[in-house]
Amino acid sequence: MAFSVRQMSFAQLCVIAACCLEKFFLDSVSKVFSVFVEPLVDRSHLSYWTIGMILTWQLQTRNIAIPLASLLLQYKSGRLYVMMAGFMVGLGYIGMSFCLTSSVWLMLLMTSISGFGHAIINIATITSLRACFEESTFATLYSLCNTMTTVGLGTLPIIFDSLQRHYGIQGALFIFGAILWHTVVIGLLLKPKVPLNKATNETYFRKSGSSLCSRDGIFDIFIAHKAFPILLMVTTLFEANFHGWALYLVPYCQSTGVPSSTAVLLTIIVGVSGFMGKLLMCLLASLDVLHPIMIVVSCFVIALSYTILFVWNSFLGFAVVSAVSGFCCGLTSTHIVCECNRIVCKQHFKSGISWTIFCRTISVATGGIVLGYIRDVSGEFTYAFGFLLILCVMCGFMATFLCLPKLKRTTDCG
Repeated sequence: MAFSVRQMSFAQLCVIAACCLEKFFLDSVSKVFSVFVEPLVDRSHLSYWTIGMILTWQLQTRNIAIPLASLLLQYKSGRLYVMMAGFMVGLGYIGMSFCLTSSVWLMLLMTSISGFGHAIINIATITSLRACFEESTFATLYSLCNTMTTVGLGTLPIIFDSLQRHYGIQGALFIFGAILWHTVVIGLLLKPKVPLNKATNETYFRKSGSSLCSRDGIFDIFIAHKAFPILLMVTTLFEANFHGWALYLVPYCQSTGVPSSTAVLLTIIVGVSGFMGKLLMCLLASLDVLHPIMIVVSCFVIALSYTILFVWNSFLGFAVVSAVSGFCCGLTSTHIVCECNRIVCKQHFKSGISWTIFCRTISVATGGIVLGYIRDVSGEFTYAFGFLLILCVMCGFMATFLCLPKLKRTTDCG
C-alpha cells in the first residue's frame, strides 16, 4: 500500500475520520427512508410518487445547494459552517417528526433544511480529503472511507425500524434526528484554516483544487477534459438506478406479502455485500489497476440481477438480488468518484465533484419520483424495476465510451 498510518499527520487522520462519519450517517439515508415508505403511504393515503418526492427532497436539496455550499466554504470560517450544517441535518428530521402527514409543504421545508446541511458537509469532506493526499492515495483512502456507507446501509435502517416499532414513525424521526446531531463533530475534525504554500504563494487547498482558480470557469472542465461529460452521463444514469433501488427494494418485497420485520433484513444483506464491493474497490485502488470496463460489467450484472425478480418473487429471490446488486453498487459508486479523480486534474477536481453532485438532482428525481409514478400507474413494482433495468443497460453502454483509447486520462491541465 502506498501510504502508512504512521506517516500521516494528525490533521490528515481527522479528515479521514470526518469523511467516514459523513459516509456512515448521511450517504445511507435512502435505505433509512425505505423502511417507512409503506407505513407512510398507509397512514397518509398519499401516492407513491408524492412520498418519493418528499423522501428524496433532502437529496435533491443537497445536490442543488452544492454550488452555494462550495462558495460558503471559501471563507476561513468554513469549519463553523460545517458544524452548523451538522446541526441543520438533525434539525430537519426533528422538524419533520412534528409535521409528518399534516402538510406536504412543511415536510418538504424540513427535508430542505437537512439537505442543505448535507450539501455543506458532503463537499467539505471530499474536497478536504483530496487536498490532503496525492492522487493514488486519495483513490485508496476514498474507497476505504466509502465502506462506511455500506455499514450505514446495513445498520441504520435496522435501528430506525426498531425505533419505529417502539415509538412510531414520528418518535423514530425525532430520535433519529437527535442521533444525526453527531455530524456536528465533522466540523471539528476539519482544518480551521488552509496552510500557505510559500513556494507558489498559493494556499495548499487552492493548489489541490479545493477552490476554483481565477482562470477556471464553471464550464472549463468540459473543454479541458473530454471524457468528463461522458462520465457525468454515466454517473447520472447510475445514481438514478441506485436511488430507485435503495428506496423501493424493501417496499417491493413488502408488497409481495413478506412481513416488514423480514423485508428490512434485506438492508443487512445490502450492507454486507456492498461492504465487500467497496473493500474490493479499495484493494484495486491500492494496486492501481482500476479500469472503466469494471463500470460496464457492473451495470450489466445489476441489470441481469433485476430479471430474477420477474420470475422468482420470494424473499430468497430478493435476497439474491440484494446481494448481487449491493456488491456491484458498492463497487461502482466508489469507482466513479475515483475515475473522476483520474480523468480530471487537481485544478478542476472540485468543479468536477460539484457538477457530479449537482447532476444527481436528475438522478434523485428519476429514482424517487418517476419510479413512484410508475408504481402508481401500473399498480405494482415490477414495471418500476423494469425501468431500472433499462437505465442500467443504458449506463453500461455509455460507460463503454470511457474505455476508448483516445479519451486519455488527464492529470494536469498544464
